[in-house]
Amino acid sequence: MLREGSLIRDGKRHNAHPDMVLAIGKYSDEDTVAVSDYISRLPVGGR
Repeated sequence: MLREGSLIRDGKRHNAHPDMVLAIGKYSDEDTVAVSDYISRLPVGGR
């Protein structure tokens, strides 16, 4: 997740949704780590 978020933020992943690029475009490295950590801890739905 961290890698993908960083690639989107840095404009290196060209298939990212434009809204996602806008949402995380100004995140610092620390923000990207924190968001990735949070998302990785969310329960998986449908199980």
